[in-house]
Amino acid sequence: MQIRRARKVSTELEMAPLIDVVFLLLIFFLLTSSFIQSEAIELSLPQSESAAQTEEDQPLIVSVTSEGVVHFQEQEISLADLKAELSTEFSKDAERAVILRTDGETQVEAMVGVLDAVRLAGGTNVNIATQQKQG
Repeated sequence: MQIRRARKVSTELEMAPLIDVVFLLLIFFLLTSSFIQSEAIELSLPQSESAAQTEEDQPLIVSVTSEGVVHFQEQEISLADLKAELSTEFSKDAERAVILRTDGETQVEAMVGVLDAVRLAGGTNVNIATQQKQG
């Protein structure tokens, strides 16, 4: 006659599967999170079919609201002061990119004034921020 022994139930917690799940969650959240912080000035960007996200090292951001108010790095500034600030920045790095963010309702005259200030300060790499067209 064979006697069967009762199997012991393991009360230990396996750590390897838990570590795998934690790493998978970490990778998921890193891939789905957005690291680009939008500027605090509320603008309605115009749409473009060729809109692309630039990944250059810390571009200078100049924003123009629909009322024609100019902001440089989130601070309101006049066009004369903008030219002086940009000249200072371009003296450190002449190839530094400038991103011009304008409201869709901004008058062309305000945009041209900002573009002139950038060019007179020595800037050559100017991009206009847009958003991807839906559909």
